[in-house]
Amino acid sequence: MIHLGNSSSSGSTGKQVCISLRGLSYEVCVAATRAEYWRHLVQNSSISIRGIGSYVPVKLQSMCNDQDEPRLQLISNSQAEQDNQQIDDIYNRIRSDLTLFEQNDAPYHNREVTVFGSLFNSLLMNTFNPDLHILGPQYCNITTIKKSLACSIIVESLTNTTVDSSMAYRYRFTIYHEKRITLDFAVMQIQALVHRAQDSYFMMYSIKIGRTLGIIKQMETGTSTSNQEEYSSSTAYKPTCKRKRTEDEEQQLATSQSIYDSDQSDDDDDDDDDEIIPDDIRYGSQDCFKL
Repeated sequence: MIHLGNSSSSGSTGKQVCISLRGLSYEVCVAATRAEYWRHLVQNSSISIRGIGSYVPVKLQSMCNDQDEPRLQLISNSQAEQDNQQIDDIYNRIRSDLTLFEQNDAPYHNREVTVFGSLFNSLLMNTFNPDLHILGPQYCNITTIKKSLACSIIVESLTNTTVDSSMAYRYRFTIYHEKRITLDFAVMQIQALVHRAQDSYFMMYSIKIGRTLGIIKQMETGTSTSNQEEYSSSTAYKPTCKRKRTEDEEQQLATSQSIYDSDQSDDDDDDDDDEIIPDDIRYGSQDCFKL
């Protein structure tokens, strides 16, 4: 259920209306702050819409006050008296749309399947970089899905709105494969990447609040971009890595193969010298996002 806070004020001619986005999901807030959405609402009028404040994750709402963390909200202003009725209409339209936006990132199918991912970032880019957390360094997260499922994925960035120091991120993933089950599985994997990035934002924002409240000791230096890349690379969706068996493994393998006839053992030993086995299959690395 959506709870909206709002306020309005009138000047000598114009009018201002505020709509709070407190407690709403990433999907809703990203959709409500799209520049093209605002342009459609205010066309043929003197009305302007802007966003202010920070996106505070829903579960952290009760841990900080509005003074320390001003909440995300939309402010509409009319400059002429004849637009005052339209600004009320815009307010009612936004209220209605916020409910519809809850399904804004749901996948839809044609011959291919298209799925979206949304994330609102009110942290510094050297603290939290959505591109690294969702796509991975050099798109490695997407490359892994493509290779593992033998499908084609086109990624488009729809990010185009800045709210104060915040940025609304939205990605469109178009997936191609002949089998519906493969398409569905790819959708699940991409949605998992988005949800994990949202969880990471929650964690980083909770640290920010903890420092503001004095609960968490301030670090001497913030998280650098290079550290983020290292974190993203080590925690999520790595491309399949390959390497040869170690000498100890080869020795154990040779011993176990001695029970076979000598001709087969010789052939197997020759093959094993060059055999390459994926790390994520053989070793089950726990820091990878597994399929």
